[in-house]
Amino acid sequence: MTRLSLFVLVLLFSLNLQAQVYRCDSADGPVYSQMPCSENAERLPAYDPAVDTVEAEPVPSTVKQPTAMENFVMTLHRQRQQQMSEMDARISQLQSQIDATGEQAPDASQISDLRAELVVVQSERLSISDQYATLISEAERRAGSNNMGN
Repeated sequence: MTRLSLFVLVLLFSLNLQAQVYRCDSADGPVYSQMPCSENAERLPAYDPAVDTVEAEPVPSTVKQPTAMENFVMTLHRQRQQQMSEMDARISQLQSQIDATGEQAPDASQISDLRAELVVVQSERLSISDQYATLISEAERRAGSNNMGN
């Protein structure tokens, strides 16, 4: 539990760090990454928490710009979705390998190793999901308390 608390604190207090984010269109929808994900990668504008607004085209005054904390929450949601999708793909791949190995030649050792790896990946997925839920909840709470002060 101490490591999770430390992880949450580090992420919440690292808002002043700027990472470059790229957006690419894929068949499944937009993909966000710290590295260019394809040749048509669109570099998204960075935001400065000190300014508390997104660096972009001027927005009409009737449209509320998201705060830095709201941007952070949206980023956490996107990161969680991307990591969960990657882990789900790995789980599916392991399950397919287990099924294929059992059909070809019942090698108990290989199937046992694959099942052990599957359990580890599923456990990691649950842990990451829980960590993101905690981070998002805390960030949303902070975003809400910041908005009440405005």
